[in-house]
Amino acid sequence: MPLISEEVFLKVQKILESRGKRKQHTIPKQKVRDEFSLRGFLICPICKQNWTGSISQGNGGSYAYYHCQKGCRASVNALWANEVFLDYLRTLIPPLEVMQLYKILLAKMIETRIHGRDDHTSQLRKQIAGRESRLLKIDQKRFITEEINRDTYQRLKMHEEASKEAAMRKIHEIEMFSENVQQHCTFGMNFFTRMDLFFQNGSIEVKRKMIGSIFPGKLIFEEGKYRTGGMNPALSLILQKNNELRQKETGNTSFLENVSGDVPRIGLEPTHLSAPEPKSGVSTNFTIWA
Repeated sequence: MPLISEEVFLKVQKILESRGKRKQHTIPKQKVRDEFSLRGFLICPICKQNWTGSISQGNGGSYAYYHCQKGCRASVNALWANEVFLDYLRTLIPPLEVMQLYKILLAKMIETRIHGRDDHTSQLRKQIAGRESRLLKIDQKRFITEEINRDTYQRLKMHEEASKEAAMRKIHEIEMFSENVQQHCTFGMNFFTRMDLFFQNGSIEVKRKMIGSIFPGKLIFEEGKYRTGGMNPALSLILQKNNELRQKETGNTSFLENVSGDVPRIGLEPTHLSAPEPKSGVSTNFTIWA
């Protein structure tokens, strides 16, 4: 079953195309420091407010921290939190054999859609030919036999031309959908199997886009582990199905991992790591990066 319907996909593509044609008035974004790639995605495990990022100046140098505001003293070393997040991403990478199976299933689905697309576009082209034939007859009735008056002519012509344009637009949307879905599926499969490499080698902008795409909900970092309020539905489905397959192989069907992100997922979080101790003399004077 597809994650979204073809109708929804086409509507989204229309919106994106119309936005691209409009004149954009954008506000320049503030540059995010590389140390704080998770800023804006982390919430405090104590007060549930957004964490910000700051640099603490000490005798031994500068130290990056994620921390709370407005009286809450919760904080964590940013470099350590970033390293654990990369480890966390690695635990979410589906096995290669599972992704290969999904790739085969998607290829069959796309092939089926392409066959259906050809039949649908063939019917639409017949409708277009019929509209063109009716437009010709309307012109004949107005200018040759004079069977209809001007108002009737304009009304009939507008109706036939609108129907013809709608059919032509539908053909374009179907062809665009078929091309886009193949590209998106190929990229999506490669992305899921290499999430850690994309994240590790990507720019700060790429990292933040990845975090927002994988985790639509907020992240909580507590005791060396990450919890999330929501995960990309495609990745959630793959992880759930993979877990069900593992249970069938072991004969254990008494437990299903929760991949919705509502509670911590057993088996998906990295093992607890000890937080690095800050060097002596580190000041608690934070410079806030808004």
